[in-house]
Amino acid sequence: MSFPVERLRELRNRAGLSQAKLAETLSVGLRTVIRWEMGHAKPSPLALGALAAFFGEVEKPNNKRKAR
Repeated sequence: MSFPVERLRELRNRAGLSQAKLAETLSVGLRTVIRWEMGHAKPSPLALGALAAFFGEVEKPNNKRKAR
């Protein structure tokens, strides 16, 4: 399964965050967030956990997302 680039961008925009603010919040570099959103890199498992916790989403076993 590929990383959901559009979903990350959608969640970030819905939260009213710039790429820079999301990077700061997650303690990653701005370039990292840009690369995630462009599909040039995938978040590590640790970063995925931080993203899920921040946006309040969990991955269900059947790969469907559900907001808490």
